[in-house]
Amino acid sequence: MRDEAIRAEHFRQSEASCLLEGLDSSNDEFYQAVKARVIAGEIDGQEMMRLLMQDSRAKYEGVGAELAQAS
Repeated sequence: MRDEAIRAEHFRQSEASCLLEGLDSSNDEFYQAVKARVIAGEIDGQEMMRLLMQDSRAKYEGVGAELAQAS
């Protein structure tokens, strides 16, 4: 099995497990783009986690600012 196919299978298994827990990332465009880069071998798992954490922080900082203004 090629490396790309192996990485894609790992994502499939991981996402199936997440779906069982009620977590669905299929509509998250940023996650899907980063996942494609990992599968293609452009970046590794550590870089993926760094990018996803950075994206999550940016999203939640925006939400926190909105909540503070609404109070």
